[in-house]
Amino acid sequence: DQLRRLKETMPEAKWHSYEAVSRDSARKGAELALGAPLELRPHLDKADVVVALDADFLNWGPASVRLARAFADRRDPATNGGTMNRLYAFEPSPTVTGAAADHRAAVASADVLLVAAALAKALKVEGAPDLPADRIQAHSAVIATLAAELEAHKGKALILVGDAQPAEVHALALAVNAALGAIGSTLDFGPAVEQGASLAELIHDVDAGDVDTLLVLGANPVYEAPADLKVAEVLTHSKLTALIHMGLYNDETAAISHWHLPEAHFLESWGDVQSSDGSIAPMQPLIEPLYQGHSTIEVLSALLGEVGVPSREVVRNYWRTKTPTATFEQTWRSALRDGVIKLPGEAAAAPTAAAPKLDKVQWPSPAAGGDDLEIVFRPDPMIWDGRYANNGWLQELPKPITTMTWENVALVSPALANRLNLQDGQIVVLDFRSSTVEAPVLRQPGQAENSVTVHLGYGRARAGRVGNGIGFNANLLRRSDAPWSSFGLALKPTQRTTQLPITQHHNKMEGRDLLRVDRVGVTPNRHEHPSGTLIPDPPVPQSEDYAWGMSIDLNRCLGCSACTIACQAENNIPVVGKDQVLNSREMHWIRVDRYYEGSDEDDPAFHFQPVPCQQCEKAPCELVCPVEATSHSDEGLNDMTYNRCVGTRYCGNNCPYKVRRFNFLGYQN
Repeated sequence: DQLRRLKETMPEAKWHSYEAVSRDSARKGAELALGAPLELRPHLDKADVVVALDADFLNWGPASVRLARAFADRRDPATNGGTMNRLYAFEPSPTVTGAAADHRAAVASADVLLVAAALAKALKVEGAPDLPADRIQAHSAVIATLAAELEAHKGKALILVGDAQPAEVHALALAVNAALGAIGSTLDFGPAVEQGASLAELIHDVDAGDVDTLLVLGANPVYEAPADLKVAEVLTHSKLTALIHMGLYNDETAAISHWHLPEAHFLESWGDVQSSDGSIAPMQPLIEPLYQGHSTIEVLSALLGEVGVPSREVVRNYWRTKTPTATFEQTWRSALRDGVIKLPGEAAAAPTAAAPKLDKVQWPSPAAGGDDLEIVFRPDPMIWDGRYANNGWLQELPKPITTMTWENVALVSPALANRLNLQDGQIVVLDFRSSTVEAPVLRQPGQAENSVTVHLGYGRARAGRVGNGIGFNANLLRRSDAPWSSFGLALKPTQRTTQLPITQHHNKMEGRDLLRVDRVGVTPNRHEHPSGTLIPDPPVPQSEDYAWGMSIDLNRCLGCSACTIACQAENNIPVVGKDQVLNSREMHWIRVDRYYEGSDEDDPAFHFQPVPCQQCEKAPCELVCPVEATSHSDEGLNDMTYNRCVGTRYCGNNCPYKVRRFNFLGYQN
């Protein structure tokens, strides 16, 4: 009934589409170099040498899971003829991809263009810009080595550029990929998804009175938009007849809207999605909407005159027009069973692209350098742009690299911290284009010297009782002409400090020699262990039919912590909150430790070591329990009888891996 009333209140008008968040630099780069805004589809399974230019492709973007799997498959020497792929990364702040790289260089985000230009020059790419390379002089040897390796692997090399880089870098990378024979082998293209106008254009149109009714679908521009657009001010004082917000939460945008429509969760909705490789899948709900929410397609259908049509029928009616009537039901049932919608007839051919040309590219002047500071904005690895800020599991999940929880920080290089005499947890004032926020700092080995990285998604006012008031809002510093990075930051230390909820240093295991690293082609360093033990042999399994075991391939592990959150969801493990994390009482049953290797803080190697319960055959935890709550099963597992446990924590004290956890408080409250 509300949807019907909403439709009746809307005048007949021209509808226009706007994008709340634009990530189209890759498409614009393709249009510059190829003449068409195509979607790039990399094939890491065919690449022997991969270069990531500020591209966290293993952890960011719609294809990250597919790319991570393809990349990991090439990291196993046993299945690749004794060889592995090689990854070079150039980035301002350590990422999951950079940590996995064989060679990583810390460069300012603005200097990635200089790296790409130097690489293009070394490979004699036609039209490559002649940009000054003095700021990347320290990396000239790596670039020269990389150019030679790319030349030697033509047809099996690939250059990837991140969404945070401007279109010019994407265009240049396409030209380099073409020179390396990547197009058609390690890289092809798909049709670009049509996009609407930008958020900046929307705010201009609203302010000019050209928009009568604004429908915000699943977005929160009042919080997410760059500060200079003044979205809240424009929308509040505009001449809009109706401002309608649809979302899962009554968030910052909903607070100033005339209408708020409760959105059904995607697990409560019918729909369809298109993946990065072009395949189309139907969405099937797991449950009926718990709070009488509606899906986006139901709202749009209502506005088009089909009020009250269930989302399942909306989806079916659309695909009915694409399928012969006689075979529709069979096609539909097959799609639900297989998870992929296969249309009759031949699949659409992948679009072909013209040879990349750089003659239309207007190369920007190199950004300011010297001692100027660059501010770098990135989505948070766990709560992204803030849409998951009210999820306690994700707030308490240690972030890759930093292992921070429950907060965001300003990441600074050790060199900058030493120069400004900054300590971890010290509060600083970040001043960018007359906007200021206060943030605690964290020394980050591997950070570009004059780049300060802040993560989005925090400082929410209407996220919910879990996410409200946590961290600082980095969006207050963003500008629409520099959404991801820019020079011009001023950093002013204060005398105040705060404790940072970092989990890396909880349950230390010095001297355990837990992490071991060998290099391909180098004789492994075998570690001998003493054979003597005070622990008796475990019981002999009664049946040989059972052999429990789990192995973790550290060549493949990216340190993303997906295993940690999956375990938490599977076992319904509670969160304990920031104060208890500071007290070393987080409850995760598996953790991912991060280690730095090397003596140079500015250029360390990164290693990850997942640590679950080892299910020891001779388990130290079993011998010390006074009530035998811990015991060894006849199948070789370490069992726990909870109603025997009296909480002495002897087992945790005797665990060499420090994986025992105890509930100290009633966290469910």
